[in-house]
Order: sequence, then structure tokens, then C-alpha cells
Amino acid sequence: MALITGGIASGKTELLGYAADAAAAAGALVVTAVGSRAERTLQFSVLGQLFHGVDLPDGISDRVAELLNEETLTAGTAAGEPLTVGHENARAVHGLSMVLLELARKRPVVVCVDDVQFADSPSLQVLLYLQQRIRSANMLIVLTEWATSHPTHPVFRAEIARQPYFHRIRLNPLTRRGVAGLLAAHLDTPAANRHAAACWRISGGNPLLVKALIADHRDAAARSVHDAPELVVGEEFGEAVIACLNRWDPILLTVARGIAVLGESSPASAKTLGRLLGIKADSATQSLDVLTLAGLLDSAGRYRHPSAAAAVLDSLGPEDRGRMHQRAADLLYQDRAPVAQIARHLITADQVHSPWAIGVLRETAETALADDNVDFAVTCLELAYRGSSDRDERVEITTALARLEWRSNPAATTESVARLNAALRDGQLSDQNLLALIKFLLSPDHPAEAGVALNALVESAGAPDNPFAAELHLVHHLLSFSHPPLFPRRPHALTDPAAGDAISTAVRPWTRAVTSLLTVLTEGPGANADAAADHVLHSFALDDETIDALLLALLALVYSDRLATAARWCDALIEEASSRRAKTWEALLSNIGADIALRQGDLPLAADRARAALSRIPAQGWGASIGSPLASLIMATTAMGEFGAAAAALKQAVPKSMAQTWFAPQYLRARGHYLLATNHLTAALNDFESCGALMTKWNIDQPALAPWRRDAALVHLRLGEPEAASELITQQLRIGGSIGPRTKGASLRVLAEAADPDQRPHLLAEAAQQLRSCGDRFELALTLADLGEVYHRLGDSAKAREVTQQAVQAARSCEAAPLQQRLAAVQTTVGGGTPADEPDENDGLAALSDAEWRVASLASLRHTNRAISRKLSITESTVEQHLTRIYRKLKIDSRTQLPEGLPFRRTAWAAEVRRDHAG
Repeated sequence: MALITGGIASGKTELLGYAADAAAAAGALVVTAVGSRAERTLQFSVLGQLFHGVDLPDGISDRVAELLNEETLTAGTAAGEPLTVGHENARAVHGLSMVLLELARKRPVVVCVDDVQFADSPSLQVLLYLQQRIRSANMLIVLTEWATSHPTHPVFRAEIARQPYFHRIRLNPLTRRGVAGLLAAHLDTPAANRHAAACWRISGGNPLLVKALIADHRDAAARSVHDAPELVVGEEFGEAVIACLNRWDPILLTVARGIAVLGESSPASAKTLGRLLGIKADSATQSLDVLTLAGLLDSAGRYRHPSAAAAVLDSLGPEDRGRMHQRAADLLYQDRAPVAQIARHLITADQVHSPWAIGVLRETAETALADDNVDFAVTCLELAYRGSSDRDERVEITTALARLEWRSNPAATTESVARLNAALRDGQLSDQNLLALIKFLLSPDHPAEAGVALNALVESAGAPDNPFAAELHLVHHLLSFSHPPLFPRRPHALTDPAAGDAISTAVRPWTRAVTSLLTVLTEGPGANADAAADHVLHSFALDDETIDALLLALLALVYSDRLATAARWCDALIEEASSRRAKTWEALLSNIGADIALRQGDLPLAADRARAALSRIPAQGWGASIGSPLASLIMATTAMGEFGAAAAALKQAVPKSMAQTWFAPQYLRARGHYLLATNHLTAALNDFESCGALMTKWNIDQPALAPWRRDAALVHLRLGEPEAASELITQQLRIGGSIGPRTKGASLRVLAEAADPDQRPHLLAEAAQQLRSCGDRFELALTLADLGEVYHRLGDSAKAREVTQQAVQAARSCEAAPLQQRLAAVQTTVGGGTPADEPDENDGLAALSDAEWRVASLASLRHTNRAISRKLSITESTVEQHLTRIYRKLKIDSRTQLPEGLPFRRTAWAAEVRRDHAG
């Protein structure tokens, strides 16, 4: 007698069939039967199969039929102790056993019983009877049985194991080498070798699963020209997993589902499974052992492959699945499991069934947000909102939800904003939530509603004698700059002593930042305002609570002409926002970055940043503020001579509401410069004067925002009206402390053009000094170009050549094509240098800015972007942007084409060039 044992789909039946075929081929009489769970209660069900379909002699056939008559089949019970033959079955057991033994006298008999664990008791009694007499019989009995720690028929198993001539054959899962051999039988050798390790890891050596993986891979290969580089896990594998589970006891599928529901985040211990499924821990333990032996689970009790878990979950109906996840959430909550594990079950169940679940979901959302997992945080809050019945709690959840939606796209807050508006009408909105609502209303362009809300809040708050009231006045005052018609100017917090005391006690970064910005806008650049902005940028990390403060602090530095500092901070923040996939943050920071680059004269970067800002969120998400990135893009492309790109940007639709915001003057000014550059002088002057009219009417006439007088003066000069130009510039210079060095330098340049010739050198020299201090290379190039021409007219050729060459270098670094064309003619006139339209071999290098030069020198030595970033203390994103502009200026495609041995400092290169020319 041989007993073949093994796990699910381990090959027991296949081995049994192989033995039967070999015996039949050798001339033996083979009789077979299969135990069935459904027939365990039928007497002699297995034994009846042994004789069914066998060609028996007439006499023996009659005896079998007489022994297995209806009276015998119904006389006793199929269940019971197989060692003791009952009186009612004694005759049948003895008679049938003797028939088989008699047959064995004439020819070898092989008895094959598959799944003996489902055999009925009388049939087992016959098998025991035969084994006890098999020593003298020409007979082989081969049985297969599930390998479990608790056999279904332990007494039967113990009895046959102690008898002579018993052999146990245990089928273990395939080894890695065995899997490779099976693969080699179905795939070509290279593919078999390549996929053997992965196949063994996924299948656990289960032959059925291995064959399913082979089928999936062959199907994928048939659909593709090339062999898949990785092992394909598809439908066949999932079906094989379910087939394995359905071959076993029903409790195995139940336990498998429980493991899949718990998932990898929750340990599938026998105790936990027992509580989840309402079964005994011993039963769960047995099932875990079976599933592990079958290759479905690894040693830690987790599915070896996600597709296996997915197939098991798919076998659950939606309602049953939801109930199991609810039950899992309850158990994990009782066990004080991490809230994220509990929340995932609540989300899968898609309903909140206990009050504690709301708190779990909100806490999980906060944790997910800290990890920048915004989508999961939104999902948690949406479920929490649906499950909450507390009105105040729903408002708090909605506000938090709107903040997360705004981070990805301000236009996505529509539903949440509608809920908050309804809460406002019902008087349920707290002060802080109302402030948040105002921000959300402004973003998707509902400024009128925001105005009504804030004005009502300011009126109800009264005098700013407490921190919150002071903050309200700050909000109102800031919006009186950004949305003047909706928020009329009123006595503001900065000049009210009570408000000043309240603000001084506030520690919120937003309060510090907005105070700094308002100080710059009302009083001009100053050390106190700059220090406050620096403090905010140094002290607070980027998150949903601080993003507004950081943006305002950057603007304070920008309007104070501290452009280099603002650029460093902005670059770092853009990179962080990008790495955290916060599109709205990245868009707003890129918009400020475009303005910074424009003010520094880095025209290509300004255009790149403006385009990046516009691409991160859709136009409807920008609302009226879309005027800002569009203005930067139009200004930059116009200055570079890319008039087609500027015209395309002007075709971008802007909302009508923009006319009521400070973005309108910025946009009008940009359009005016495009019209000026394309010789539409009257239209340009109209835009500049409209810009000034709005700023004057709204009482936000600050050159840091839009120096419209200087712009209009440029048109008057082109029209031959120097007196009008001079008057406008004089007015602008009289504004006093609110003018920074950039505005002052650019204004002095225009004033010099309108002044008498003998005044021009002094004015232009001072303008150049101011522009160098703030780092505006484009305005500096214009100023130096004018100064070179002045020196030439005065007959100072040496200074003319020197200054003009400096202008050429600056213009090249800005990629300002129109200015470069003008300077080409100037160089020809003043002599010295190479005309710009006939560049020598070093022209591209000359066009590099100092920062670009340093990056290029390190890149030429094959340093990686990360290494360059560390050496120069700049972000990798900034390195990439510099390289893009370097390649463009040098007309190359990659760093491998950079000149070798490029020195780190431009002075060394210049000296080398001079030596070459001298030679």
C-alpha cells in the first residue's frame, strides 16, 4: 500500500494517474475511485466506483451486484469507526474484499483511490481488510490524501501506517530547479532560465500555479513581437488560485478571503483570522498551513503575489466584502492598530458605521498629508464627511478638504466652497474657516462673494484690538491692493496702535509675511520689512498652513529688489513643491519665479517659469490671477524678440474679473511693451496710461508693482516728446522711499534719454550703478548700450568700446535678440570687438551669465547634476535650467559637446583668449 500526500495541486492526482497507466500497460487490472465530499455519507460509494466500469467475469459480477444491493447501501451509516465492522456491513465488507483478492490470484490488481480523506467508512473498512491480507496477494493499493496537520481519518491513517508493506510518498512543492525544469518543457531555454527565479518566487513551487504562469506568459508572448522582459502574471494565474482553493475544504477559501481582506498591513495571525471570520483559531491555523504549503502564502502569512490576493477578493460579492472590511476595521480599532490601517478598511467598505471612525479618518488624513499623500487624505476626508452627522464637524472637514483640493487645483474646490457658502448663510462658519473660504473664493474667481464675506467679518470684528481682529484688518488691507474695487481702502492695521500691539503678539507666519509685504507696498523697501520676510522664509517649512506666508514673504523681497535672495528661496521652494506633487504650490511659486527672473533680466528663465506656472494648473484654476504669469511671459518673449510667442500669449482668454484686480495693470503693462516693440505706439501709450489710471484710482500706485510712468515715457520719447517723458520720470522719482534701485536705475536711463546731452553720462552712470546693485542684466544692458553711444558722441572711443562690449555681453546672457541687433550696429560704429551678427568661435561662451559659466565648467568635467548642485549650493532643478539655457546659447545638444577643460572662472578663460589673440 502507498499513501501519496501533498498540499493543494501538488500533483497527487497526476502521480496516481501515472501509476495507474503504468500498471495497466504492464497487464495489471486497475480499478479506480475518487473520494467526494458530497458522497461521504453514502455507504460503499468509493468501493462501488472500484467495480464500476471494470469488465468482470459473469460469476464475480453477479456476486458484486448482490453484495452492493439497495439493502446493503442503506443498511448502516457511512460515517463511523473504520476499524470496527458493524454487523450490518460485515457480509458486504468481507465479500467485496474477497472478490478483489480472488481477482488478484489471476492477474495483478492495482486499486487507486484519489482523495481518500472523503471516503465513506465501509469503503475504508474494505481497504483495511485488504491491507491486512496483502502480504500473500498480488495487489497494489495506491491512495492519495491531503497533507494536513489533522488528518480527516486519523484512526484509519494510523492503522494503515503500522501495517507491513506501507509506504508514504510526500509531494513537496517544486524546488527552484524543479520549476526551471517545468519551464524548460514549455518555453525556450533562455526564457526558462530568465524567468525561473521569479516563477518560483510567485508560485511557491505549486505545479498548477507554475503552469498557469507559463500559460499567461505564452499568451503575452503571442501578442508581442518580443519576449516579455519580466514574467507575466495574468488571468490564468488568478483562475488557478481560485481553482486551488475550491479543491479543498470550503473553510480554506473563507480563510483565504480573510487574509486578503486584512491585507499586508495587518498580520494574518490565526487569532486575528479567527476573530474576523468567527472560527476557531485551530481551524485558522490549519488553513494557514495548507495555504503556505500550497505556495499561495509566504512564511509570514502574506500572499506571494498581489494578483493572488486580488483574485481571492474578486471572488467576494460587494456586500460580503464590505462587511468583512467593516469587521476588520472594528477589530483593528479594538487592538489599537495604526489609524492608517483602520482607515483603509473603512474606505474599502465605503461607509462609516461607528462614531469613532470619523476621528480615525481625520487623523489618517493628517498623517497622509504630512507624507504628501494628498489623494489618500482627500479620500479619507470625503468618507468622513459622508459619515458625519454633526454639522460643525462637517464644516471643519469641508474646510480641510478644500485646502487639499486647492493644493492640486483651485478649480477643484467648487463643491467644498458651495458647502462652506451654505454654512456661512446658516451662520455655522467660524472666523478662521471664513478666512479660508475667502481664499478659496478668490482662487476660482468669485471675488464678489469673497468681498461680501470679508467686509461683513471686518465690520463685526470692530476695532483691531485683538490678534484675530488685527489679522482681519491685515487681510482686508492686502486685498485692497490685490482687489481694490471690492475691498475699499480703510484705516489699516499697520497704522493703528492697538492693531500694532495685537500683531506684535502674533506668531503666525502669515501675519509676519503680510505685514512685511504691506510695509514694502506702503512705505517702500526697508530693513525691518526685509528682516520679517527673511524670518518667515528661514523659520517655516512649506505646507498648507504656510504656503501663503511664504509666497507673501517672497513678494516682499521681490518688491524690495532683493532679487538674488528671493531667487534662491524661490528655486528651493519650487523644487520642493515639485517633489511633493503640489501643483498649485508649484504654479504660484513658478509665477513668482518668472517675475524674479524678469526683474533680473534672465529672459529665458522668466519665459520658462511662466510657461511652467501656466501648465501646472488649468486656466480656470488661476482665475483672475492668470494675468500675472501671462504678463511675465509676454514681457520676456517680447524682450527676446519672440513676438509670435508673445502674440500667442496675448490670445489666451482672461476672465473679465481680472479688470478688478492688480493683475490688470500688470497685464496692461505687458501688452503695452509688446505694442511698443512692434511699433504700435498709440496703442502702447493707451495701455500704459490705462495701467496708471487704474493704479491711481485704486490708490495702489506703487512702482514696485508696475512703473507705468517710465513705460509711458518710453513711448513719448519714440513720439519725439522728450518734455512729456521727462515730466513722467520726474513724477516717478518723486515718489521717494517706495522706489527701489531697479525702478530708480531704469527710470534714470529713460530720463537720460530725455535730458540734455551733457547730463546723460552722469545719469546713465548712476543708472548702471543702481541696476548692478539689484542684478537686472537686461536693464543694465540697455543702460550700457545708451552709455556707449553717449561716449561715442562725446568722442571718447575707448570708453565707448569698453562699455558697448559690456552691453553686448549682458545682452547675450539675456538672449535679448532685438538689443543684440542694435548693439551690432553700435559696435560697428564705435569700433573694437566683433560685430554681433558675425560671432566668432567664443561668442556662445561670452553669452553665458556668471552662474551659467560655473555650471558649464563643472558639467564639462562630467560632474553629475547632483554633484554640481552640492558644489554650487543650488538645487538640481536650477542646474537643469542653467544647462538648458547653456545648450541653447552654445547651440549644442548635451554636456558631452561642452568645451573640455572649461575653467571655473570666466577671467581665466578671458586671459587665455587674450593670449591666443596676442599670439
